[in-house]
Amino acid sequence: MANASDTIGAILVGALVSAVLSGSVTTQAFVYLRIYGGDDYKRNIWIVSILWLLDTVHLSMAFASAWIYLIQNWGNDAIYDYIPWTIALTVALTAIVTLISHCFFAHRIYLLSGSSWWLTLPILLLAFGRLVAALVSTSEMISLRSYEAFVDRVGWVFTTGLSLSTTVDVLITITLISLLQRSRTGFSTITDHLIDVVTLYTVETGLVTSITTAVSLICWLTMPRNLIFLALHFSISKLYATSTLATLNARKSLRRRTRQPDQHILPIISSLHDAQSQTRRDQGEVLDSSSLKRDSAISAGAPRIRKATLNDDILREVFDYLAPHSDLDDYTDAIRTGWTDLAHAALVCHGWARPAQLALYASTVMIHLNDVPDNATCPHECAPIATLFVRTIRTCPHLRPLVRSIVLQVTIDMKRFRKKNVDWLYLLPEDGLRAFQCFWFTRHVRFPLSLLSAPAVRTARHVHLHSEYEVIPFSSVTSLKGAKDLHVHVNTPQVRTDGKFKEMIFDSLPPVQKLTLNMHDYPGHGQYLAALAPGLQSFTTTGEWFKNASLAEPAGKEIARYCRDVKELVLCIDWASLWINPFIRRLFRCPYPFLDDLVSQKTRMERLVTPPGSYTEKFFQHLPPTLKVLEFVLQSGASFAFERPLQEAIIRLRDKNLKRPMAMAKIVFWSMVECNGPNEGRAELREVCSASGVVFCHKVWDKRGVQDRMSRSVHAFLANSHLI
Repeated sequence: MANASDTIGAILVGALVSAVLSGSVTTQAFVYLRIYGGDDYKRNIWIVSILWLLDTVHLSMAFASAWIYLIQNWGNDAIYDYIPWTIALTVALTAIVTLISHCFFAHRIYLLSGSSWWLTLPILLLAFGRLVAALVSTSEMISLRSYEAFVDRVGWVFTTGLSLSTTVDVLITITLISLLQRSRTGFSTITDHLIDVVTLYTVETGLVTSITTAVSLICWLTMPRNLIFLALHFSISKLYATSTLATLNARKSLRRRTRQPDQHILPIISSLHDAQSQTRRDQGEVLDSSSLKRDSAISAGAPRIRKATLNDDILREVFDYLAPHSDLDDYTDAIRTGWTDLAHAALVCHGWARPAQLALYASTVMIHLNDVPDNATCPHECAPIATLFVRTIRTCPHLRPLVRSIVLQVTIDMKRFRKKNVDWLYLLPEDGLRAFQCFWFTRHVRFPLSLLSAPAVRTARHVHLHSEYEVIPFSSVTSLKGAKDLHVHVNTPQVRTDGKFKEMIFDSLPPVQKLTLNMHDYPGHGQYLAALAPGLQSFTTTGEWFKNASLAEPAGKEIARYCRDVKELVLCIDWASLWINPFIRRLFRCPYPFLDDLVSQKTRMERLVTPPGSYTEKFFQHLPPTLKVLEFVLQSGASFAFERPLQEAIIRLRDKNLKRPMAMAKIVFWSMVECNGPNEGRAELREVCSASGVVFCHKVWDKRGVQDRMSRSVHAFLANSHLI
């Protein structure tokens, strides 16, 4: 070994320097406790506590080593080559502190990269490799107790550990800088300024630790026979702990940089120099000679910009106007423009951020899963709206509670689905999402029932599920504890029209008040109706299920059995698209009059929309007294075979001897064309309705208008499916 100055002297200097740096670690720990107390994440509190404890133990081991060298073995020349167990422990403690720091920054990379394991996993593997090398070095030091033997036999292990530590520092620094620069908005905003500050801080902390580790490695490689490398090694753990604690403490100061007055400031042209000068004085601005010259020029008559406040109500009205308010069929570039305008408005100033974000996320956000990559890390300039939204949800926890309505759409050309495509959905909190819609058009991937277990979906009030080729069993929707409006649409070509379902008892049911089914999944949809019937207020069926001879009777019987207590029963709502073809219009008729069975029981129905063929004269003899609105969809033209029974039912309204008078207030006829020429029966029906105080309406669907709407709907569907 070398002389005393290069060995024992290096140990003494290293211990003293580590004591100074340990004071910095302790200061950072106390600053953290003063700023955050117990209000921070428990993970961070544990990190601070463990780092401070390890640093304290490390410092005690360093001074214990100096005591062994300088006091216990003073004058003993053999001590120069001796490795005390305290020195060996400092190597292990340094490696543990280094691992905690590396894992802390790797977790930041994981969040900034959108949960990318491709960037995080290599860093973690190298960090754990550095720990293994340090533990092996510690074990060999305790076993050999000689520096010369350690250098000759396992010196390469110590070299590997320091090399891995330097490599991980460089990787973390480069990765963080790249991710931060990719998050820039491109505008001169506070966000970009903060990114610059964080980038500079990342470079500084990364350089300090990596340079210190690299210098210690160089000293070890060039001067293995002295202990200068060990003096530098004492400081490495202190620098890693300081960088980690300083990063945690810097969060609040960075947040302060984003704070501006609560008032929303806009420039207003004014020539009043005194008012402008007073505003600047109130703000405490120091006027130098150049500013006084500018003020003199303004006082000569030049206009001047002063600051004024913009009312919160006006801001909300402006942002609500910018927000997209179109339906699903009108999802065009106008909606994308509205989202873009609100996103830009949120970057103007701190005062605009919150109201703009509220307006942005209060509107319906449509997500094409075909556009969402696994990690959503494509550049901002070329990223579609789906990618930008997913990236925001993954990296901005404070914006997740603002999301109100989501539409997930999978087009027919999607052939592979991964859970990573929807991992962001599980990040949304409970009771935040109001509406959730999922349209699954592909036949290559099964409908993922696991989507319904996401916390935000389980508490959504409005849930719309559309599956083109897969059935959605009722057991999968029992977890929707917040759904009050449930719409299930299945278009599978393998419709089960035979067999009966068995009533089942479930532990919990969603509080559905409005249920919409297309009844193509029978008896599956019958299970929906049977289970949810006790709490239903409204039941609606879509499609043309009732003209299927094998489906109309069993489904109609279930409707008559379980819909006695619903107040609104809509059995035909999308007939207009079917009436364009005259041949289909002739077949547009229910072969089984199930409504006769329904009205023969005691019901609470207030509105009823009936398809043709679902009733006979018996229906009009037992109209519910609670019925207020009765709507008939006519099969073709304006003919109606039951005008006389309907007139007799309306006349009974004037019978004062009834125990419970009928509440009929409106009758509506729907048809494709109006009748040609005078129609005595229709005129008589109008007269009877007028005499009984009932409003009569005959609404006609214009064929050309229906075709235009169908054309726009088809075009929108093809556009959303990426087929045009």
